[in-house]
Amino acid sequence: MRIRFIIFLCLLRITASAQDKTILEKQLLDIMIDYPNKFSHLKSKKDTLLLNFQISGTRPQAMILGTGNKAYITADLNIPRSKAEAETLYTKWVSLINSITMNGAQLTSKNCPSDQFTLFCKKWTIDNSKNNIAPAYIPFTIQVEVINVLGSFAATLKAGDL
Repeated sequence: MRIRFIIFLCLLRITASAQDKTILEKQLLDIMIDYPNKFSHLKSKKDTLLLNFQISGTRPQAMILGTGNKAYITADLNIPRSKAEAETLYTKWVSLINSITMNGAQLTSKNCPSDQFTLFCKKWTIDNSKNNIAPAYIPFTIQVEVINVLGSFAATLKAGDL
């Protein structure tokens, strides 16, 4: 009986993870599609600095920021309480985004430049090695970053001009 329960819990966790990936993949695709419009179709009707939906796995409310011709969306992830929690959170998000395709287009990743506050950071761009991506979407970037400022941790997911 215990074995069945353990198997059930494992299957439930795998199913929930798959659903999170599917939802996140669709949401990131929606964000990418509206990227050339500086996310104008995704702005909240009540507050134009806010995204009109919550990105799966993030804390409400994602913000639309930018200056001039550049715009990006930033959403807070769960707040890690230790370096070990920060690394686990970062690894989960890196694995999740590595498994995503953007309407069939693969993402390529690289580590971000580090600074005194950055613990972990990775950026993904659309793979244009076959020169088949429309120029308006080439700069689109997704980033996961975990920082530590004087012992306080923060983690963010960003998408857009970074």
